[in-house]
Amino acid sequence: RLALISPHFRFPFLKTEIFSALRMAKIVIIDDEPAMVEVIVTLCREKGHQVFPFNSAPKAVEQMDSIQPHVVIADINAEKGEALAAELGANARFASCNVTDEESVKSAVAAAVSNFGRLNGAVNCAGIGVAERTVGKDGPHALASFKKVIEVNLIGTFNVLRLAAAQMASQEPQANGERGVIVNTASIAAFDGQIGQAAYSASKGGIVGMTL
Repeated sequence: RLALISPHFRFPFLKTEIFSALRMAKIVIIDDEPAMVEVIVTLCREKGHQVFPFNSAPKAVEQMDSIQPHVVIADINAEKGEALAAELGANARFASCNVTDEESVKSAVAAAVSNFGRLNGAVNCAGIGVAERTVGKDGPHALASFKKVIEVNLIGTFNVLRLAAAQMASQEPQANGERGVIVNTASIAAFDGQIGQAAYSASKGGIVGMTL
C-alpha cells in the first residue's frame, strides 16, 4: 500500500498520525524543503513506515519502479491524465472520469479491477473553486456556481467513496484483514474559510463531516 505526502500539507505531525491510523506500509514524500522532509521522514520511520523522500515530482516518477504501485488515474482531463499515465509507465492506466457521474465512476472502478485484479485504495482529490462573496457589489452569490462547487467537491467525493467502498467490500481481505483504504481530501478552509470561499469551504466542511 502506498501513501503520498505533498508540499501542500504543512502539518507533519497530524499527517503522520493519519497515515499511522491507516497503517500505510509505504509513504512517498515530495517536498523541496529539506528541513520539512527531515521532520516528516523521522516521524514516519518512528512509526515503522517505509519512506521514499524526493525533492521533486520528476525525481519521484524516475524512482517509482522501486515502489511498484499500480495506479488508475481517473480524471476528466483526458490529455493530462493520459500523459501522466504514460509517464508513470506500465503500472499506470488512465480512465476518463467525471466524479459527479455514477456510470463514469463505475467505469473507473471497473478499470482498476480489470487491469490490476482488485481495488486496494482510492484517493479523492477532484475539486474546483470559485471566488464569490456571499453578497458583493453586483448582488448575491450566484446559486448556480455554489451548486456546482458542492456537486464536484462534495457530492463527487461521496460518489467515488461509495462506489469504491462497495468494490472493496466485495473483495477478499488481505493478509492484514483490510479490504482497502479510502483517502478524502479536505482543506483548512473547512475550518477557516476566507473571503469569497463560501462554496469551497462548505464543500470541504462536508467532506470533513463525512470522513472518519
